[in-house]
Amino acid sequence: MEKQLRKLALRATNSLKVASAASLMLFVAAASAQTSITVTNGDFELPGANEGSWANVDGWSTDTDTGGSGVETAGWWASGYPSYYAYTNSAEATIFNLTDHIIDASEEFSVTFDAVNVWQGQYFTITLFYDTGDGTRVPLGTQTYDLGTDHAGAGLWQSLELTAAAVPASAGAKLGVEFDNSGNLSGDNWNAIDNVAIVETTPLSSRDFELNKNTFKVFPNPSNGSSFKIVLNSIESSVNVKVYSVLGKVVLNKDFALSSKTIEVNQNLNSGIYIVKVNNKDSSKLIVK
Repeated sequence: MEKQLRKLALRATNSLKVASAASLMLFVAAASAQTSITVTNGDFELPGANEGSWANVDGWSTDTDTGGSGVETAGWWASGYPSYYAYTNSAEATIFNLTDHIIDASEEFSVTFDAVNVWQGQYFTITLFYDTGDGTRVPLGTQTYDLGTDHAGAGLWQSLELTAAAVPASAGAKLGVEFDNSGNLSGDNWNAIDNVAIVETTPLSSRDFELNKNTFKVFPNPSNGSSFKIVLNSIESSVNVKVYSVLGKVVLNKDFALSSKTIEVNQNLNSGIYIVKVNNKDSSKLIVK
């Protein structure tokens, strides 16, 4: 999970670097709040031992449990690999995990995972789905990945991602993720997965970030990223300051006790465009070089 969060942070940083002041309102309109969705046993650390049946693996199920795949922590392709992972073969067509997340029609989802071709398991399909309530899995998005054919050593794990949006029919249903070893049904095709994580993004209305320069001013602007000041029009006893990235992530949330109209905010920020919000209402743009 920590590795997935680092990847998401890197993507956000790269997005900030290409932002420009002229495109601020476009970013604001498209900004989103991100929330992690619990995927039970997404790292396959349970049951904490090698297990060859999905019936005994917490959180995960399969349509056809032949006892040919499951969870393990050793393999010639994973020399030195420190944790458990799932291994799948094509005889067991799918494995899936139904989360407790109830879908809202406005949501979008991103699932990240690691995968490797173990033996002739070149193709691997992932699907985000919703459950109709009777066990029927309806796809929201699906993609087949080519894991490559070179599996002659360790270090071949790939980090992959699928994004999908909710549809009106999915509202109120539970979200799930499904993996399918896409080889032939002989069972001679093997691949492995690990670190399954899902993030939900809810678009933020641009009204959440209405800019109002009359109540306070931010300077220097642009800032060098290490600190900036907020000058208020009036002295308040205390003020709450929130700073949002253009992706809608809160990077600072702090209360300040005041004796003057000036607030000094010491916060290391990466280059990009931010929204500074005071007392959860008035907002202003901040550019960091």
